[in-house]
Amino acid sequence: MTTPAYRILCIAFGLMAMLGLAACDDSGKELQGHFDRAVDYRDSGDMRAAVIELKNVLQIDPNHAQARWLLGRSYVALGDGASAQKELERARDLGFTSAELDRVTTSALLLQGHFEDALDRIKKVSASESGAAWLVLKGQAQLGLQNVKEAKESFDAALKNDPTNTDARRGLARIGLMGGDTQAAEQQLDKALQTTKDDVQTWILKGELELALQKPDKAQASFEKALALSPASAGARMGIVRAMLIQSKTNEATAHIDVLAKASPNHPMVNYLRALAARQSNDLDGAQAALREVLRVAPSHAPSLLQAGQIHYMRREFEQAREVLERYLTQLPDNLAAKKLLAAVYIELKQGQKAVDLLGPMATQAPNDPQLLAMLGTAHMSQRDFKTGRDYLGRAADLAPEAAAIRTQLAASHLAAGDSADAITELEAALASNPEFSRADVLLILTHFQSREFDKALAAAQKLVEKQPANAQVRNLLGAAYEGKQDYAMARESYRKSLDLDPGFTTAALNLARLDLRDGKRDQARAAYEAILETQKDQPVALVALAKIASDDGRAQEGVALLERARDKNPRAIQPRLILANYQLRRGNVGEALALAAEAYEISPQLPAAALLLGRAQIANGMPDDAVSTLSELVERYPNSADSHMQLALAYGQKRDVANTRRALNRVLELQPDNPLAILGLGNLALRTGELDEAMKIASELQQSQPKSPAGFNLQGDVLMARNEPGKSAPAYQKALEMAPASATLLKLYAARSRAGQSNATATLSDWLKDHPDDAAVRLAYASTLHQSGKRARAVTEYAQVLKSQPGSVLALNNLAWLYFEDGDSRAVDLAERAYDRAPERAEIIDTYGWLLIKSGRLEQGLSLLEKAAKRAPENGDIRYHLAAGLAEVGDKSRAKRELTALLDSGQAFSEKAAAQALLQELN
Repeated sequence: MTTPAYRILCIAFGLMAMLGLAACDDSGKELQGHFDRAVDYRDSGDMRAAVIELKNVLQIDPNHAQARWLLGRSYVALGDGASAQKELERARDLGFTSAELDRVTTSALLLQGHFEDALDRIKKVSASESGAAWLVLKGQAQLGLQNVKEAKESFDAALKNDPTNTDARRGLARIGLMGGDTQAAEQQLDKALQTTKDDVQTWILKGELELALQKPDKAQASFEKALALSPASAGARMGIVRAMLIQSKTNEATAHIDVLAKASPNHPMVNYLRALAARQSNDLDGAQAALREVLRVAPSHAPSLLQAGQIHYMRREFEQAREVLERYLTQLPDNLAAKKLLAAVYIELKQGQKAVDLLGPMATQAPNDPQLLAMLGTAHMSQRDFKTGRDYLGRAADLAPEAAAIRTQLAASHLAAGDSADAITELEAALASNPEFSRADVLLILTHFQSREFDKALAAAQKLVEKQPANAQVRNLLGAAYEGKQDYAMARESYRKSLDLDPGFTTAALNLARLDLRDGKRDQARAAYEAILETQKDQPVALVALAKIASDDGRAQEGVALLERARDKNPRAIQPRLILANYQLRRGNVGEALALAAEAYEISPQLPAAALLLGRAQIANGMPDDAVSTLSELVERYPNSADSHMQLALAYGQKRDVANTRRALNRVLELQPDNPLAILGLGNLALRTGELDEAMKIASELQQSQPKSPAGFNLQGDVLMARNEPGKSAPAYQKALEMAPASATLLKLYAARSRAGQSNATATLSDWLKDHPDDAAVRLAYASTLHQSGKRARAVTEYAQVLKSQPGSVLALNNLAWLYFEDGDSRAVDLAERAYDRAPERAEIIDTYGWLLIKSGRLEQGLSLLEKAAKRAPENGDIRYHLAAGLAEVGDKSRAKRELTALLDSGQAFSEKAAAQALLQELN
């Protein structure tokens, strides 16, 4: 049997694997056991355990209506309205009926904030059915829509109907709390507790009231009472955490957060509270990681946006701070503190005019706010409007003459204007007004660094050490000052003192290790990083550093293993994922690179490096639409990033969108007029559009302007190939290869020699592999060449060799599967399945797997795949023939005949045309 030519795929693209779920049959007895345990858990108030058991029931019997109903009610109790509504509607579809079904479904709508939908459902309830419970739901919906008067009427009516209804009293208490009438709220809650002293929600609301009254100790006691009544109550435990954080009981609060996270690891409020606790402990990494989790699930959560903005600012991540603060102010445009912070970010980003525009209108609204005036002055100074700036700063200093912070801000404005001398004067004044103001100390030190006045920086750092001799971070700053003076011995001593003060202060340990590397003490540096790992077993920075040392020493696999460990043990660590993704891209493992880049982007979508890498990986995987989407958003946020525009050009090029490709390349050249990649891109664009003379002109220019680069010779070879002059193109590729040996160039040289009919074409590949035995891309091409020339046994050997170094190579898996199939080897289906798992959307891969399933007797599954393949590649005659053959195999001969007739009448050329004609004749 001859292998269809289209099957020997020579361009490697990998896609992420898809995982399937295997079903299993369980007995009715097991189902009933799960159901009974679920009921018991619900009766005891453990809703989460009940949910698990009910899901076990539905795993066995998805149509168990009673389980759907109980699962919906359990989700309502847990506050998960969306999941509740889904299960309740499914129960209804399965024929479940209950007088409570509509009421519980309405509660689910309220939990999701669908207040209008809830009211619509309530209006359909007849007057005879509309008791206190429905009136309470009506009041809750009205309250959600801010219709306070109508909500109060509904709660009052519910109490008239049933004076013991605690839900109605809680509703009235909420109204009192919202209106600032805490006395009325307290009265309603006391009455509710007199009626039902063990009502969990009432105790929770009482805790909320006490927080509003700034009585965190009493609030904690109320929340703890609620938790004692319902140990699984997330609301009660969250209330305890909030009360504890207000009282600075960080460790106790964290213990409760850990319990919450175990039950609901992705709950946005849990992660928000973790962020608050981490920040209270000065763990900015932990706070930032927790906020990323909140915003991943709830991107508009305003408190998290504000916290994220503050932390990004503290860490000098100003672009990220700008993005989240602008999103925050879109929701809450009148928040003065957020506006001030965003203005400070604009100033740091050298966007002073934006700060002026933001703060200017506020100066008339708050003319006596010295901080606002000082910031506005700083903004004007940054725009070199010194007169206006100093006027505002002078007014601020008059309002708060002893404010060291304003003096420091004034100094920052001088720095922005490039006036270090005046900045130092103001900072010294700030320190005179408040000798303990450490921010001014630090800024003074950094100002001296900026002016390269290392003696003065050191003197200022020594003064700060005198003020805070036991502060490890200050000692670390002193070490940095000594480094500025190139006094590495004293820098080491300072870093060591920092570690003596705080043995867990990783920054100082890393600084020492960095000095060791600088001095060529690689073993000592390695020991320092390993010492960090002894106390912090999987510290990601240390693991990444050790990975680099291993890689530099030629121990690449050890380096990869360390990076994988950093990734596996640190689910929110960006750096190991970025490094690993780049590594896999370089090795041609594009599917693995995409998975890693997607992980990094999911962790921090606002990080430019993560977005850029994801775009590159999407391009490498033949996903230009996704790449354009990712990179367009990136260049919108960073319009002056040449790298981002370059990658966007590549993505548009893959889409064959000439206009946008040219636009992106021209933007790169606006930013970097001599960028060789952009110039080469325009040359390739000219080549693609048939402007061969222009492309050859650009090739010559590149050879002149970049005499050591192979780009011009590569482009010359490409132009000559387009002119169908492969014999002339081979020397150009040979020249490029000599200048910079690379697989891609070698493959072009092979193609040129092959098309020119040169006898040494195949030797081009085999000779390269003698010197580069691990080059999987070239070995794959060599295997394909042997395959096409009918040297099947050798092709099998080479494909197998590719799979040893790249077990996930889709092309090697697919092509070897086909060869095994032709040889009757039972391993064929397994390999085809592995290829399909990695590239479930590629028509050729789907076709191979489907066809092999048909031939192995798994007709139904195989036919389904062949239909999928035909839909994705209707122009591929071989795939359409396989679909027709599959239809014939399952007995649908009439449809098989229609497919074959249409295919053969189209006049389309395909490798298995003779087989298609024979099958049609057989069916007739």
